[in-house]
Amino acid sequence: MDTQSRTWKRKSLILKSLRTSDRRSVKPDASRVDKLLSRIKIIMEIIAIPVVAVWAGYWAFAHFYAEDAPALEHRAKIEGDLSWQKRSDEECIAEFKIKFENVGKSSINLTKAILRAWPLDIPVLSMPIVYVDPLKMRDKEPIVEADLIGYLVHRYPPTVTDYVGLMFLV
Repeated sequence: MDTQSRTWKRKSLILKSLRTSDRRSVKPDASRVDKLLSRIKIIMEIIAIPVVAVWAGYWAFAHFYAEDAPALEHRAKIEGDLSWQKRSDEECIAEFKIKFENVGKSSINLTKAILRAWPLDIPVLSMPIVYVDPLKMRDKEPIVEADLIGYLVHRYPPTVTDYVGLMFLV
């Protein structure tokens, strides 16, 4: 080997070592940043998981008690319709239609159904409008009392409706 090629090799090795040492001096700083970012990421994940779990639990609890729990209660919708038909000058036929609907989200077992009617004592009008208290009418004996055990006493799953028509000769 000649002197010039040796010098060239030395220069190339020196430059190579300088580049390597430069890279080494830059790389440890980059790895420190990477390590720091990695640690911050791990800490944030550790903090975020319980925070999200607590928030989700609170949301589920609040959602259930605000919306679902009331709907699980027994909720029935009952409608009645009374119509009269004249049979003669002295007699009328009263037709009373009952609609029972389960509007809740749980089944209802109806175990007893009784229809009662009381006489209506209309007070003498002392004013243009007089309030008739239905609870005061219940102090007297009912004029009609019918046990509806064969009609409405069933198990009603959610959204099921039953209709019953009853006729009375008055």
